[in-house]
Amino acid sequence: MNIIYDEGNKNIKEHLERIGVSAYNEKTKKWEKDLPTVPEKEYPELKDKDYQSVYLAPKGSVMGGDLWVFVDKNTGEVIKYIRGK
Repeated sequence: MNIIYDEGNKNIKEHLERIGVSAYNEKTKKWEKDLPTVPEKEYPELKDKDYQSVYLAPKGSVMGGDLWVFVDKNTGEVIKYIRGK
């Protein structure tokens, strides 16, 4: 298992920018990518929190084997975790 301390939460921000968030456009009547996004927008539990993200990934290529963990910097509490699909 590889464990990556995501300095400045840079990797999770880049990850979310790549995948984007779908938003419904009333004018075109289509679902479109809403880029860029930030962790606090995608995961409201993180809003107004001083958090650190940590990424855990298997050493081999395994579908859905990765995990993002968001930890409160002040209390050490796990705020949220996201499993890969």
